[in-house]
Amino acid sequence: MTPNLRLPVLIGALFILLAGCSSDDGTPAPVSDLVGGTWTVSNVDLVFTVGAQSLKDYLVNVEGYTPEEADFAIAFFEVLLLDELDGTISFNANNTYNSNFAGGPDDGTWSLSADGKTLTLDAGTIDEEVATINSLTSSNCNLTISMDELEDVDDDPSTPDVLIKIEATLTLTK
Repeated sequence: MTPNLRLPVLIGALFILLAGCSSDDGTPAPVSDLVGGTWTVSNVDLVFTVGAQSLKDYLVNVEGYTPEEADFAIAFFEVLLLDELDGTISFNANNTYNSNFAGGPDDGTWSLSADGKTLTLDAGTIDEEVATINSLTSSNCNLTISMDELEDVDDDPSTPDVLIKIEATLTLTK
C-alpha cells in the first residue's frame, strides 16, 4: 500500500512565512531593540500536530505509514520548511520591513502590540502574519508563529476535516 502523500504536501504548502520579535520579564519590548540592523534566522524548532496527534502518530495510525516512512516524511517536510524560513528581516523605524527569505525579497509593514508581546506583519492583508514574542534583546529575538488549518486530508466529503497545526519557534540574531 502506498502511503497517502496528500497530508505531507499540504503541510509543506501551508507554511511559508515571514517573521519578526519582546522581553520575557513582563515588560514591553523596546521598539529600539527591534529596529535597526538585520535579523538573521539562526535556529528553528518545528512542531506538527494533526487533530490531537503528533504528525508521526497520524501518519502511522491513520495513513498507514511505517514508523520509518513517517520519520522520513517528517524529515522531508522539515527540510522544505527550514529552507523557506532561512533568511533575514530588517525592521525600519517607520514601521516598514524588508526581508529576504527563500521566496525572495519582500517588504511590508509591521506593528508591535502595546504589551510588546505580539508582532504583526502586513496587518489586514492576505499576507498577515502574527508572531508571539517570547524574548527580545538588542541582539537576540525568540518568537513563535502558529498556523491552524482545517483540511479534508482524505478527499472524502463524508468524513470530518482534520485540524492541522504547525508551530515554529524561531531564534533570530542581529
